[in-house]
Amino acid sequence: MKRCILRISGTFGSGKTTAAREFLKYPHEELRTSDGKKIKGYRIEVPGLTTDVYLLGSYHNPTGGCDGIPTQDEIWERALKAHQYGHVLMEGALLSGSGLNGAVTKAVQPTGCAVYTFLDTPMDECITRVKIRRAAAGNEKTFDPKNLVSKFESVVACYKNLKAAGGFDVRLIDHTDIHPQLITILKEFEA
Repeated sequence: MKRCILRISGTFGSGKTTAAREFLKYPHEELRTSDGKKIKGYRIEVPGLTTDVYLLGSYHNPTGGCDGIPTQDEIWERALKAHQYGHVLMEGALLSGSGLNGAVTKAVQPTGCAVYTFLDTPMDECITRVKIRRAAAGNEKTFDPKNLVSKFESVVACYKNLKAAGGFDVRLIDHTDIHPQLITILKEFEA
């Protein structure tokens, strides 16, 4: 049985953090720093899987995951450490554009267990979701989608580059049904 390192990629509002939070509905344990002050990730017992899932980063803020980890080097160090014990799940806006030369990609690809998933959420839907999220947070400042559009284009380019390079397990995920697709990928590694 192999253990998967699964990356969920997408722009702001694509649903990657929501997809990761779905895993926290299962029994889980917070993994904290040695002083107990910060959450480094979670060990999750997912029914139907024979090994635990390790979700990187904290999810106590509206945005979470790897966006709260200071460097890409720390992300891949955590990913490789957790991979010794189970499946690894990671997501974040910055991580989503980490392509062929990204530190995380270079570190996890040699394991032969990395899967790069990209959410197919349309850009207009991402913009709408971000506007709704901002309004819910009380942010009344006019939203300029320029950064979101730029990130969307960066993520699409990352997807295309990884696909074109060959040797990378790159998958497009239907944004309307994310969680079951991620579970299916993890089960493939346990077969």
